[in-house]
Amino acid sequence: GGGGGSGGGGGGGSNKASSLANLIDRGNEHLAFERIDEGLADLKRACDLVPLSADAAESYGLALAEFGEPRVAIAALKRAAQLQPNEGYEKFMYLGQLLDDGVAAATCTRQGLAIIEFQAAHGDEEAEERMCGACCALVEQLMATADDVEEVADECDALLKRAAEADPNSAEPLQVMASLRNEQGRKEEALEALRQSIAQWRSRRGGRQVDPDEEEEE
Repeated sequence: GGGGGSGGGGGGGSNKASSLANLIDRGNEHLAFERIDEGLADLKRACDLVPLSADAAESYGLALAEFGEPRVAIAALKRAAQLQPNEGYEKFMYLGQLLDDGVAAATCTRQGLAIIEFQAAHGDEEAEERMCGACCALVEQLMATADDVEEVADECDALLKRAAEADPNSAEPLQVMASLRNEQGRKEEALEALRQSIAQWRSRRGGRQVDPDEEEEE
């Protein structure tokens, strides 16, 4: 061969776009089959090929968050966030987990939650399920970074209420509520929330054998 490299001049935009899509697909396929080094290499190539591609930056950042070094993952995810700040909640949720700075982490989780809320408001049913975990994650971050938990207690209560509404069968909001009440020194309420969360978890295990993953269509 050898003719493949000549289309990158004037009108090579569509060639570049298709090579980019191929690299991203191939990289993700490698990762799916646990060929981690090959997958990361292809996704890095995609970023180098089109440095302003939000899709490439996001795919590479998410892959690094799963399989790479946290420091490298954070840099890639920040880049993806700059390129596409209002779409793709996953990168913000990962940054929320990976950043050491608790305030910055909470800011990222907030942005991820805002994107999920936008999706839910526009009819994305899966966004409702994601919202529960995102609200709980934000509450835990707010509790971890507050000098005094009472300063964030109202916001935390509102977030946990929203989490419970988003997924009424999840025990997670009650578990986080138990931690919050414990931090507030309201031990009886903490214990009650914990009891309710265990009951919720048991009923979910026993009575509702629905696997949300089976309902996904793609």
